[in-house]
Amino acid sequence: EIETEIMSSMIRCIHYKDGCKWVDKLQSLQAHLDVCRYDAVSCPNSCSALLARICLEDHLQYTCPKRKVQCEFCAQEFSGEAMERHEGNCTKETVWCENKCGAQLQRRFLSNHMRNECHKRTVPCRYCQKEFVYETLQTHQYNCPRYPITCPNRCDPTKIPREEIETHVHRSCPSATVACSFKEL
Repeated sequence: EIETEIMSSMIRCIHYKDGCKWVDKLQSLQAHLDVCRYDAVSCPNSCSALLARICLEDHLQYTCPKRKVQCEFCAQEFSGEAMERHEGNCTKETVWCENKCGAQLQRRFLSNHMRNECHKRTVPCRYCQKEFVYETLQTHQYNCPRYPITCPNRCDPTKIPREEIETHVHRSCPSATVACSFKEL
């Protein structure tokens, strides 16, 4: 009789501080806890998480390391933890060129683009070996001190570096005009 009286007493859910508004007899508590949105449950994917039933859907969709996720770029399926490693590394993900040229391409083509195609890539001048942005290289060559130019006297079919042309004309050009040393006599 005491047991019946105790089991018939009205109680609140043990999760009332979390927001559960259930109130009923003690004998109904276990049936309620089996469905209570605030009661702790284990993740059905066996990831070892213990969380409130109300959080389970979000956990399964977004944070469970054992959830199944499909990459939006390559369509491969991964576990949540494997997807975290795959994100930012998928070869089929579209990325911006790191040289800020404005090109968007799949990550698998990025390296070749930056090395061979990008107009903002850095390349060495083949004459002075200094590094320049590819699109400015031609402008540089108009001023490059090592750029080969033809002697103004057309003395030799080989070209001479721009920085050496003056010395060549004054000291070693076989076609240079030489002032007559007897002119003033």
